[in-house]
Amino acid sequence: MKNISWRLKIRLILWSIITLAVLAVVYLTLVPFGRITYTYHQNGSELLGGKGFFGNFTPLDRVNTKSDNLKIIGDSVYFSLFTPRRFEKAKLIMVYRGFNYESYPIMEAGVMVDPILRNYRLYPISNYIIDRLSGEWKTKSENGVMLLQKEKKYGSVSELLADPPQSSELAFYNYQHNFPYQIKDYQAETKTISLPDLRGAYQFYTYINNETLNFSVDFLDLNQNLDQNGDPVQIYVYGSSSKAIAEYSLLDDGDMSDDGQMNAARHISINLPGLDQGVYKVEVKVNDDLVNQRISTTQTKMAFISRLWLYNHDYSEINISTDGTFIKAKALDPSGVGVISLNADFFDIPETYQQYLMDFSSPQSVNKVKVSNPETVIEASGVFSFSESALFNPDIKKLDVNSTLNNLKYIVARYSSPISLGVWKKATVEMDISDVYREKGQTNFMISIPGLLTEKNTVGAEIKSLQIELTGKSLIEKIKEYVK
Repeated sequence: MKNISWRLKIRLILWSIITLAVLAVVYLTLVPFGRITYTYHQNGSELLGGKGFFGNFTPLDRVNTKSDNLKIIGDSVYFSLFTPRRFEKAKLIMVYRGFNYESYPIMEAGVMVDPILRNYRLYPISNYIIDRLSGEWKTKSENGVMLLQKEKKYGSVSELLADPPQSSELAFYNYQHNFPYQIKDYQAETKTISLPDLRGAYQFYTYINNETLNFSVDFLDLNQNLDQNGDPVQIYVYGSSSKAIAEYSLLDDGDMSDDGQMNAARHISINLPGLDQGVYKVEVKVNDDLVNQRISTTQTKMAFISRLWLYNHDYSEINISTDGTFIKAKALDPSGVGVISLNADFFDIPETYQQYLMDFSSPQSVNKVKVSNPETVIEASGVFSFSESALFNPDIKKLDVNSTLNNLKYIVARYSSPISLGVWKKATVEMDISDVYREKGQTNFMISIPGLLTEKNTVGAEIKSLQIELTGKSLIEKIKEYVK
């Protein structure tokens, strides 16, 4: 046999390299077996399946990327992962270490479900409160759910759910269960109440007992931000299940410019008679270009969930009641810079677009907030109302960084402690990503260390490696579905 010429050898090598490259691209594009893994190291390579598929960790002032490992110095941190197609499951494996578990006991990872409501589905990475109490309280685990009891009363979680303790004695963590909820001596009213103008999306609870669910609002398009999807309005009403019992919508007004010229307001009125007694949730999904004006209702109980953007361009003094123990506040306009009050204390908001954490010095069951400046976003761990009489919270108390353990006797948690690797820890999080928001091939994630503020110049966690394993339908399964 004749020797192969050196030119042919080079051609064969080049064609082999090209073939392998094409196969690699095809594999990464189709993921034919329905499974792929991406790994991030701060100083890792940009090769296949590696760092190059991760977007930047932002905001930049909340991370330190100058060392060998990624350091988180502010809450929360966001990143995206580029994937060629949709998957059903994600397994996030993080090797990390914390530095002050007493001050920052909780670390969570989340995936964006709704970009309008800014909803992230959160999963626990570590919870030092539960880790510590597991060694002090009576603990039982069953099917991934933990029951912690200060003094043993229940033999299982199902026993507790069937015969729950007083609400002040119980807290949930990463666990959901809806107990029947009633307000004693509740009286429905027919008087119409007007609420302050709000900007963007929001959610609220209301309580119904022998009355019509009534809610009316005008939507004014500021035309300040250009959105290719326009400025539609969607409102959903939920009862005891996750399926909406009523839906309302408005199409965009046809003006998709960003010239600041406002058009006539659009109106939605909700009237739902004949509802069963109980709690209902209303979800108003609009983008930040829309102002909710002339909001009116006859509901006696109306509690806004977690976040409000107060428009308030007439500089009114807005009085808010909350069951939260802290407030996060941010001014989104120079005119919003100023002072807000929490009970008897006053706090400065000196800069725009900077979030400030404010604790109630002596938190009560109901705390008071006063805001007089426009374009202020406030967040809390609980709910808000525009009067103390309207405030109620049907949710079981959640175990968080501000929880007090004084009256707490029982905790139900869907949680597994991280594995110790010496100074490092390894946490594994299973995520459902079948219904998450995905745009231009990117899925958005977050890492949260509640209470960690950038201005304290403290490292909350150092991440050595971050690995995300994605699983979904194989190419053959997709073809079979298509053929059917």
